[in-house]
Amino acid sequence: YFEHAYLARYLGFVLVEGGDLTVRDDTVYMRTISGLKRADVLLRRLDSDFADPLEFNPASRLGVPGLAGAVRQRNVAIANALGSGVVEARAMLGFLPGIARRVLGEELLLPNVATWWCGQTMERDHVIENFDRMVIAPALGATLPGILARGPVLGSALSPEERSELIHAIGRRGSDYVGQEVVRLSTTPVWRGEGENAHLEPRPSILRLYVARSAEGWTVMPGGFCRISDRPDARAVTLQQGGVSADVWVLSDRPVAETTLLSSPDSVALRRTTLTLPSRAGENLFWLGRYLERTEAALRIVRAIAGRLVEAEGNGSSVMTRLVGTLVASGAAVAERGPTQPAGLAFAALTDRASFNTVPRLAEASRRAASVIRDRLSPDAWRAVADLETFTQRPLHGRTGSDMLERANEALRLIAAFSGLAQENMVRQHGWRFMELGRRIDRGLAIARAARMCGFDARPGDLDALLELADSQITYRIRYVMQAVRVPVLDLVLLDSSNPRALAFQADRIRRALSELPAHAPAGMLAPADRLASRLFAELETGDAATLTTNAIFAHEQTLMRISDEIALAYFTHRAPPGEASGD
Repeated sequence: YFEHAYLARYLGFVLVEGGDLTVRDDTVYMRTISGLKRADVLLRRLDSDFADPLEFNPASRLGVPGLAGAVRQRNVAIANALGSGVVEARAMLGFLPGIARRVLGEELLLPNVATWWCGQTMERDHVIENFDRMVIAPALGATLPGILARGPVLGSALSPEERSELIHAIGRRGSDYVGQEVVRLSTTPVWRGEGENAHLEPRPSILRLYVARSAEGWTVMPGGFCRISDRPDARAVTLQQGGVSADVWVLSDRPVAETTLLSSPDSVALRRTTLTLPSRAGENLFWLGRYLERTEAALRIVRAIAGRLVEAEGNGSSVMTRLVGTLVASGAAVAERGPTQPAGLAFAALTDRASFNTVPRLAEASRRAASVIRDRLSPDAWRAVADLETFTQRPLHGRTGSDMLERANEALRLIAAFSGLAQENMVRQHGWRFMELGRRIDRGLAIARAARMCGFDARPGDLDALLELADSQITYRIRYVMQAVRVPVLDLVLLDSSNPRALAFQADRIRRALSELPAHAPAGMLAPADRLASRLFAELETGDAATLTTNAIFAHEQTLMRISDEIALAYFTHRAPPGEASGD
């Protein structure tokens, strides 16, 4: 992934996967947040067999349905064309000397491995007669069902039963097989052992070189790639089944002239925008924000319960138990301590991997979303997400309140580190806006759900629990030097647009982020998501905490979920190409 991302950036191309592309009327388009953009040229890295599930491997989930048809109609050019891998087939090796003489009028400059394709009668008989001195290999692919399921084999290394079976298969369908001479490899010194036992040993190796086409012809690139066996008697065939790899450098005794395809510093045109954002990248950024915020909400609930266990305080514990119960509706960890025990539920929320909304599962989902957009995250931001998953997967041996409180606090600090990096380091462009939308939607859902469960109950401590979950205790105590009262608390956590944890604040940020994304509505009109967000903010901005009901808050939650759905429909799904009639 690093190599692909680096190459794409170096060449100024957009890095896409099969899911980023779609074919309409034998024309290839890239799915972007601005709609479908036509793709005229593709640099293919995917194996041909996986490139189009309609015409090649139907089990492929990596390719683009219809791609082969677009190529056939010459509506897209593919560098590394479909089918070009045929030149790598072992069956071709037997014909290379003749091809060189016929096409180039000369012999091969480097001899190839002597190869006999068993699709020809004389060559098949030669392979069978010299079976024990041959390497038997698939003719067209890397493997074949049966004895060659792991690749080529040495004829002399087979048992009598395997030998008989393979010879029979070659006689029945020789075109699938080749015989090759056994190549004894050169060796390279390898450092083995440690400490006083460290020493150099010879190991068989294969050197792969690279050539590049230029206006002056083909040029062999300096250096290459080496594969080294961990067995001293390895042959070329067995080297694929074990060993290590290494880069090969050619040292120079003088400075090497720098070669680059980048523009000279004097000719770089200034720009303050980046390349088109593929829908897949926007969607993963959106869900990264949602998963991280969901993880934080779960950790805050667990921390509140653990804090009460440490202080032996019961205030607000009942509502916390109901909240954390929504995270761990199933799983052995809950059954072990009993579903009604606050400590058991909190422990399950921190450790249970059977329920989707527990901390380990949410942290894992965050890392998965981030892993496919690593080229859009800084190294520090990626490490914060990866560290969060690693930390939350560790066993939690202690079940005391202090053990759980320490785990929750440390995980919250990792999320805070990512949030700080995203707020301070990410450029305010569309990728950041999608992540912001995801975070604001899930934060709004969390605070609205907590307000419904905590803000309308007469039990002592529930309002304090709501302030704690909203991280608004200090603000409330400064404004109201008094115990928690329902109306002021609801006003602070739901309607106060200056409170970063309030529902109104989330609605305002959602509305602003949507207004800066590419429009998907007629000029002067609001798209469905924008209308919902504007209406939600207006209702909250003009709302009265004294008249709020649980039904009204639940309606706000439904609106947030509808906004999420409309964002997905507008930016992450297939749409008709620009200028064509569509149903929206």
